[in-house]
Amino acid sequence: MAGRPSKKQEKGGREVASTTDTASLLDWTIRYAVPASGLAAAVIYGVLRLSYALFYQPLRATPEEVGYGYSEILAGQLIGALELTLVVWGVCFGIAWLWRAARRRLGPPVGKARPPRNDEKGRPALWGPAARSALVALGLVAVLLPVIAREMGAIAATNGETMRNIHLVGSNIPVLPVTAVPARVTALNPEAGDIEGRACLLYLGAAAGVFVFFDVRTKEGLRVPSTAVVVHLFNSEGVDTTCADGVEPVPTG
Repeated sequence: MAGRPSKKQEKGGREVASTTDTASLLDWTIRYAVPASGLAAAVIYGVLRLSYALFYQPLRATPEEVGYGYSEILAGQLIGALELTLVVWGVCFGIAWLWRAARRRLGPPVGKARPPRNDEKGRPALWGPAARSALVALGLVAVLLPVIAREMGAIAATNGETMRNIHLVGSNIPVLPVTAVPARVTALNPEAGDIEGRACLLYLGAAAGVFVFFDVRTKEGLRVPSTAVVVHLFNSEGVDTTCADGVEPVPTG
């Protein structure tokens, strides 16, 4: 009759199992996690680029004209988008985990004999739900972010509302760091005299020495050399309400 394994043999067995688990995790990371992360980053960059384009389209501008080129999006906005995707993944994974826990407690649905699968140690297998939750989160961000961006750009163009760094509701997580701010212009030379008298301007940004504006009243996109004007930005909720009606506001003061 075989005797009980010695403590030394048990310890050696645990060490071998631990080494095997670590090697398996490393192999899984190299094979799947690293390529998947690169693919997710590429998809999110494409979604960000599309979202910027859709936001500025109603404002008669492009992302590059207001300072959001390839490097600016990668350096400043990609991390925020990844954080947003991670938050959405956490919500999706939490829902999936609660659903699996409920199925285990209540039993499999009618017509299904198998409960949710376990791992080798009898614990609920979570890799599948985690991976599916990641795909769902990426899909939700890919679909909803451009839709939200287009809607916010249309609101700014139609009503002249201020847009500063759109955030996830109830948090400081940046969804899209865009800019559409009420502004007035002081001309420094005669070539910019026409824009100086406009009272319904939104400042959108600048690139290559050119300021970009949108006139809410006339629905025009305007470009002015930065050396020709001085820009004054206002900390308000938007331009004068009469601008949306196509009426030039009466100057005050």
